Amino acid sequence: MIDDGDLAGELFQIPDKWWGFEAFGRIDHPGACVGYVPPGYRVTMLKGTDPRSARYDQVHVEVQNDSSNGLLKPTAFAIKPYDFPAPKIARLTDKYIGRLSPVDLERMRSELVRLFVSKEDNHG
Repeated sequence: MIDDGDLAGELFQIPDKWWGFEAFGRIDHPGACVGYVPPGYRVTMLKGTDPRSARYDQVHVEVQNDSSNGLLKPTAFAIKPYDFPAPKIARLTDKYIGRLSPVDLERMRSELVRLFVSKEDNHG
């Protein structure tokens, strides 16, 4: 089992039903862990998709495939956070893909802050 304290930046193939849908011919989509609350609690995941299938009404961060992240092709990650139990994700050892670069992880986190943290939160 992967240590759930080390999940930030990890990539997994997440079952589509966990994302809240089912699609004929598909069983999972890549998920990027962009943050976690201390081991054993919750992780924040972003769902990846083919850039050509990305919804125009959502902000995305595109990640190029490389030998470290294990993605098979460029992937667009929607900046729409999903919350999962950390132990549930950590048990997906057979669905582990790879690890985001520090630059890609920071790009995703910066977009999350830009979209979801209000100015009042930064000054109060």
